[in-house]
Amino acid sequence: MGLICFLQRCGEHARAKTELGSLGAIDTDLIGRLIEVFATFPARFFVNVGGFLESYQSVPNSVYLGSWFPQPSIVAQADLFIHHGGNNSFCEALYYGVPSLIMPYCWDG
Repeated sequence: MGLICFLQRCGEHARAKTELGSLGAIDTDLIGRLIEVFATFPARFFVNVGGFLESYQSVPNSVYLGSWFPQPSIVAQADLFIHHGGNNSFCEALYYGVPSLIMPYCWDG
């Protein structure tokens, strides 16, 4: 399913963007656990998994995985931004006034 179709399906559901940086995408176990948790919430989640899309076999309908997102556009429409506290993510959340759940995962420079 394409990103536009997924956005249209969001309807009244909350939208959350998850970004752990280019180094965080390597931790497919952590992201897999996050996806399992996301499946229990009545929300739609956009999860950047970098070049590891093939690592995720079972993805709930409420989760959209991508190797890249136009992050400012997604953050602007999000109700929550889950990120690693990197400069771009932090500044975009502030700019758009989106609440953040910051998981200081690793250095990403």
